[in-house]
Amino acid sequence: MCTAALETTLHVLVRCPFAVVCWRQTKVPAVAPAAMLFMSWFEAGLISSREEESVEAAMVLWSIWNTINDVVWNAKIPMMEEVIQLAKITYVDWFNAQKADADIPKDYHEPRSDKWKAPEFPIIEAKTVCKLGALQPHEVEAMGMKEAFSWIKANAWQDVIVESDCLQVISDLHCNKNMSSPYGHIISDCKALFAEIDNVSLCFVKRSANRVAHCLARSSLGEADHIFSSHSLPTVIASLVRDDLS
Repeated sequence: MCTAALETTLHVLVRCPFAVVCWRQTKVPAVAPAAMLFMSWFEAGLISSREEESVEAAMVLWSIWNTINDVVWNAKIPMMEEVIQLAKITYVDWFNAQKADADIPKDYHEPRSDKWKAPEFPIIEAKTVCKLGALQPHEVEAMGMKEAFSWIKANAWQDVIVESDCLQVISDLHCNKNMSSPYGHIISDCKALFAEIDNVSLCFVKRSANRVAHCLARSSLGEADHIFSSHSLPTVIASLVRDDLS
């Protein structure tokens, strides 16, 4: 990043001039100026900081680390504003995950299996859609939900189970809170479509139990706007389905 010192963990995440600028935009107090190791600096922060400051520090560290990876692997120019924004988004995701148990209705299906299980009624089709844009994962998942609800409505399907491995989106779709953000508008659209479909339920599943959908999402980069039936699945997808059903 700066070639000013050996790139130890402490230097990259705390002492590098770019990292220093990022930390100055936070409420995290400076600690352990004489620390020689990252662990010493971090432990000093945990001892002297309030809980909210420690959480913010963790989010900023994670954000700086991701930014450094983008510099190394994607030749991206680091921006302090993006580091702070990513830290804030990560905090929101973490906070929502912490209170998810209180927000999610008791009739939720708990994800008890690491493998996908077929419902009692047949699966009809799968669809991939590709859209341009630089969005956060939960925004993309919400857009996918909106596409799914629109597809279900257009085909007049009933008795549908919609599964997602993004707990934040599932939680927000069940909550009555209003969010004045682009993500909030997508959630509102999803709720409106959801209300127009007969007998549809939402279910959170683990990523390991959602491999087919995850693989289809990746394949949308090369096969956008494609509809698959049980007779036209790519070999990789068909293999995953067989594995889940075995």
